[in-house]
Amino acid sequence: MFLVFLPNGIGDVLMAVPLLRRLVNVYREGSIVVVVAGQVQQRLLASIFGRGLTIWCRFDGKPLSQLRLLLKIARHRFDICFAPLISIKLINKIFFLMTFTKVIFPSSSVNKSIFGIRKGK
Repeated sequence: MFLVFLPNGIGDVLMAVPLLRRLVNVYREGSIVVVVAGQVQQRLLASIFGRGLTIWCRFDGKPLSQLRLLLKIARHRFDICFAPLISIKLINKIFFLMTFTKVIFPSSSVNKSIFGIRKGK
């Protein structure tokens, strides 16, 4: 199963649509879970993809929403976490390395080979 973390902005979510379309076309339905910031982004992706994606919110307007999301992630078995546009802060690196077996951060700010990928020259 794939877990895709998207950043907060609606524009960032829209920029990820081609990637998500490709993943939906390649992998079976229900194997891709997308985490978005809020309900606006969730509704936007749901209107574009329909049932091809499972979409979870980080902030759903209820108390402790991020803690509930973390517990939901812990209950599932994700093979790969893909965070195409997320900020690369130390706390994010620690979280992703502790939580997932394989993490893909395609960012030029990632240190050489820290996540199993190499930074381009």
